[in-house]
This record gives sequence, C-alpha cells and structure tokens, in this order.
Amino acid sequence: MEKIYQVTVIGIEGQHKTVDVAKSEEEFNDTTVLEFKKKLSRKLPGGAGKERITHVVINI
Repeated sequence: MEKIYQVTVIGIEGQHKTVDVAKSEEEFNDTTVLEFKKKLSRKLPGGAGKERITHVVINI
C-alpha cells in the first residue's frame, strides 16, 4: 500500500482541510511553500487562488 504524506490546515474560522502533499518523504521534504500553496488553493471553496493565501504557519 502506498503512503501519502498529508498536512492538515486549520483555517481562520476553525475549518480543517487535509492536503495531500507527496507520496514519499523525500518528495515531501522537497516541496516548496509555493507548491504547497498551490495544492492548498485547490482545496479551498470556490477555487480560490493562491493569491488569497497570505500566511503559511508551520507548527511542529
């Protein structure tokens, strides 16, 4: 079975979106913020573009 590396994003209003980022750890680590923003924008309602995403905060 194939692994999928995902990130769960919590929006300003508390909504949760899960974004499939990569299929390997190496691909996940090589993903740029711009690439992630593009993937996230596809999950937003109304097909919002990446220009609406102004901040990406990562808590580890």
